[in-house]
Amino acid sequence: MRTAIALLLFWLAAGAAAAQALPALGADPAATTVSGLSSGGYMAVQIHVAHSASVRGAGVLAAGPYYCAQGSVWAALNNCMTPRTSTPLPDASALKAVVETLAAARAIDPPAGLREGRVWLFGGSADRTVEPAVVDALERFYAQFVPAERVARVRDVAAGHAIVTADTGAPCATTASPFINDCDFDAAGRLLAHLYGALAPPSTALAERLRAFDQRPYANGAPHAISMADTGYLYVPAACETGACRVHVALHG
Repeated sequence: MRTAIALLLFWLAAGAAAAQALPALGADPAATTVSGLSSGGYMAVQIHVAHSASVRGAGVLAAGPYYCAQGSVWAALNNCMTPRTSTPLPDASALKAVVETLAAARAIDPPAGLREGRVWLFGGSADRTVEPAVVDALERFYAQFVPAERVARVRDVAAGHAIVTADTGAPCATTASPFINDCDFDAAGRLLAHLYGALAPPSTALAERLRAFDQRPYANGAPHAISMADTGYLYVPAACETGACRVHVALHG
């Protein structure tokens, strides 16, 4: 990419006590994208659809369509993870109508903004926690709003329920904490390349510029009330310390 990306990571796990205020970096708000795995993937879809005028794309691993659970915990844990005949996924056209109704009420951005975005979808063929059929439903949902050439779908990696990497983590088909699997497949790189275009080679010195920040000011002082942690993590490439960079928000599962 012409400029590096700042990575903003919101973790649901407990955060460090040394978190500082989020620094002012002059980020470019016109090129924000979002991603997530599992519940983080569902939240990434929520953010992309609700804020499509400002969020320019989403990378989603092991998650389904917007408004899938429709307020029901039962549906969230069944229809939207392991659908069956008695607990089916919602119809894509019905979800489209929900989006249009919410947009007409100005509760979310008009869905026309989705046409200009890009979407990258991943469902591991060995995932039995959120089955591939759920990602199929997400693909059908996005097809109603986003041109086909802007949507990429990966379905041929035999991964369990996890973020998949080129060379780090558990065996590919594993589903276990910390949900990072070595599948000889660079999901983060593929995701960002689809959302932003050609990437520079990855850095080998990431930890030096990884910083904790206090998420409480962005959650009315009570992050745990919305299933967030007190602390998030920000990765700032050196080039972004002095110049405007695009921002990618990654939501933990």
